Amino acid sequence: MAKLLQPIRESRLMKELETGKCDDGVTLCLLQMLSRQVGALFLSTLIHQKKCSEWGSLLLSRQIRALREFLCDALRAQIGEGDDDDVNGASSGMAPSAGPGSTTMNSSLIMKEFQKLDQALMILQCGKPSEWIAFRDEVGESPDFDLSKEEIRSVMGLRVDWSKDTIDA
Repeated sequence: MAKLLQPIRESRLMKELETGKCDDGVTLCLLQMLSRQVGALFLSTLIHQKKCSEWGSLLLSRQIRALREFLCDALRAQIGEGDDDDVNGASSGMAPSAGPGSTTMNSSLIMKEFQKLDQALMILQCGKPSEWIAFRDEVGESPDFDLSKEEIRSVMGLRVDWSKDTIDA
């Protein structure tokens, strides 16, 4: 995992964030934008270029989790100590609030940017296509954060051990 994160860890952006030069709200915004782009890039690459087995999806899931944790840790490091779900007493998952000195930062904002990719990984980790039926109700209707039906079919088609007929059933 260290090799996966090394280019990001050594990037100028991350070095600048580590120095504490950015306001907390700017840091959140930058990390959220970075998370959105990275999540979209992985999902696009996955859907358009890669096929995988169940084991491959497990490895990819582990790598994505390490990347997501790295970005959340970068946010927590900027604003100080906090637990995984609640940073500076915020539990709403909302963007920075408007009051003076009341910047609300929550790592769930970063994690939300990976939601589509997480849904794709959940599908790929199913033992067989019919197992997806148990999870499909968890997919919401937000085009920004949830897979569309077309994307779900594309993701299901990535498994090398699933036939098109089985997926269509």
